[in-house]
Amino acid sequence: MSTEESAGQRNFLAQHEMIDVTIGDEIRRVRAMSKWSGGNRHGESLVKGDGINVVLVMLKKGARLDEHSNKSPFSVQVVEGSIAFVAGGERRELGPGRILAVRRELPHAVEAIEDSAFILTLGGESQ
Repeated sequence: MSTEESAGQRNFLAQHEMIDVTIGDEIRRVRAMSKWSGGNRHGESLVKGDGINVVLVMLKKGARLDEHSNKSPFSVQVVEGSIAFVAGGERRELGPGRILAVRRELPHAVEAIEDSAFILTLGGESQ
C-alpha cells in the first residue's frame, strides 16, 4: 500500500475476500500526515463491511473523545501508549496487550494518558 493510499481506500470486504493490514505501517503513515501534526486525534476504518468495522484511532496525550455511545457492541485494543476508558462510573486504564469488550449503547468516554493508538472493532448489526 502506498503512503498516499490509506487502508480506508481499499478496505471494503465486498470487494475482497480477505484484507491484510499492517497496523504499524498505518500508524507511521498517519504520523507522517500534515493534518496529524496540527491535530490531536485521527480515526479511519482499516476494514469495513459484512458486519464489521475495524478502526484505527490515534490520540495525542490529553486528547479526549467525549461521552458517546455506539449502536453495536465493540472492543478496544491498545496498540501503543495508554488510554483511560470511562463508562458506568468506572475508569479503566488500558495499555498495549489489553482488550476491553463493551456492550452496545453503553455511554463512555476516552482520554489519552499519553500519545496512543488503538484498534476499535465494531460488530453486530449496526456499525
